[in-house]
Amino acid sequence: MAASSSREAMNKQLLDFIHSMEQEGLVDYRFAKVHTLKESSGPFFFASLLPTFCRDSTATLRDLTVALGQPLLNYHDLGELCFKIKGGAAW
Repeated sequence: MAASSSREAMNKQLLDFIHSMEQEGLVDYRFAKVHTLKESSGPFFFASLLPTFCRDSTATLRDLTVALGQPLLNYHDLGELCFKIKGGAAW
């Protein structure tokens, strides 16, 4: 019973943290929706998905920054990178 209440307290703390990030404009409502996928995909799905998203997004944003710093912009490549960011964040 103590493990169950501890798990519930941790889940509430996580949901409160997600809500505070929403209020700060760091994430939108889709972030909480992804968190609920753990119910159907297992308890570690969300925990493993988030670092992958952060790593991939960081790399794509770095590539986008480099591309925007070029003297001649390749709009096709910029579009691909933007599409990659949008696709990774889409619900």
